[in-house]
Amino acid sequence: MNVAVIGSGYVGLVAGVCLAEGGHRVFCADNSEQRVCDLNEVKPGSHDPELTPLLTQELQKNMISFTADVKSVVQNAKNIIVAVGTPEGEDGRANLESIFDVCKVIGDSITESKTIMIKSTVPIGTTDKFRQLLLDRLANRGLTFNPVVVHTPEFLVAGKAIEGFKELDRLVIGCKPGDDVQSIIDLFSPYTPEPSRVLIMDTKEAELCKYMNNCMLATRISFVNEMSNIAKAYGVDIYGPLRSMKLDKRIGSHYLHPGLGYGGSCLPKDVKALIGMGQDAGYDVAFLQAVDVLNDGQVPIFCNTIKEYFNGSLAGKKIAVWGVSFKAGTVDTRKSPGLQVIDFLNANGAIVKLYDSNIKDCEFLPDGVSINNSKEDVLIDSDALVVCTDEQEFAEFNFEEMKKNPSKPDVIFDGKGKLKLQLLRDLGFEYYVAGKFHNRDDALDQK
Repeated sequence: MNVAVIGSGYVGLVAGVCLAEGGHRVFCADNSEQRVCDLNEVKPGSHDPELTPLLTQELQKNMISFTADVKSVVQNAKNIIVAVGTPEGEDGRANLESIFDVCKVIGDSITESKTIMIKSTVPIGTTDKFRQLLLDRLANRGLTFNPVVVHTPEFLVAGKAIEGFKELDRLVIGCKPGDDVQSIIDLFSPYTPEPSRVLIMDTKEAELCKYMNNCMLATRISFVNEMSNIAKAYGVDIYGPLRSMKLDKRIGSHYLHPGLGYGGSCLPKDVKALIGMGQDAGYDVAFLQAVDVLNDGQVPIFCNTIKEYFNGSLAGKKIAVWGVSFKAGTVDTRKSPGLQVIDFLNANGAIVKLYDSNIKDCEFLPDGVSINNSKEDVLIDSDALVVCTDEQEFAEFNFEEMKKNPSKPDVIFDGKGKLKLQLLRDLGFEYYVAGKFHNRDDALDQK
């Protein structure tokens, strides 16, 4: 079948290429001419390992195309996926301007009933507003048919989105009673092998799903960081109790690793948006506000550890930083804890040298920060190494050779806790990692 995808960012692009591979003719639209040009030249702007080859394949097969003409793509397809951005507004609430702009274009363009799937993360009640606005636009044109408008949230994992789309752990469809959603079930059936994982519910319930999901992940991250801070205050290594807790089958181990806190384009935005939704309903969202505040405090705690090591002054200190994207394997630096660390170091007079194999463009970096294409080179003549992402190449680095070079630093500050702690300390490094109690006089005795 023909499928239109409006919004060719990460979510829309992943849906588009996967559905194209599944045999559907996919027409993608984006309001950015530059984005359209990049995608037609196979420049997806993502380091998902499967995305570029899949995009190349489907472009060559002419199963997917990109344009800035939204009107043309909605006219060509029976099924329309809306995947435009809903960025965080100044007050923390979701900015829905793009969603309703798309609605107006659809309402002013279609001449027959369509099935419209909103995949953008939107506040409770947005789908109903979208549906009503669409009907109003159609009525203004003298049209009386009723398009099916549903909410189908996405739960993709950055860096593994293609894999996640092809192996959906659930398909949520939020609709009105009586809506015919069989075409949606058919569209996604190759990726949803178990019928029990197709969840059909009210649109407002479906809209809450993604927010609940992301806020739970954020909660686990802030919880483990809170426990880490308490443990540190008592001189306790959090990793022993953490190993114990993770073995509890009711809890598990996902998203329970102390560090710099969460970042990216989703978790910070969605936590704040759900706080705003609660407040709009007259509810005091104390718990999520605490999650948010705890997260905001993690980078300062880490940065102050670095500053204290240098006796309260970073002026003139040469600091090598490994990693700036919010997550390993991505190019996304939005709300990145690593970028916040760099901002702190730079603002306090340090000379920052950055290495991140995913990042080529340095325009987002503060003045004075240099970017290098070699993780070894940034170490030369540096006073300290600061690790801000958990790239595998960092864990596999030859620290034995590094220790032999007197021009490279003897102290490492690890914001992710993925390096081999005992090896580093056996080699004689001073190693500071989130979740460990540190006293400069006995740091090498800690395990």
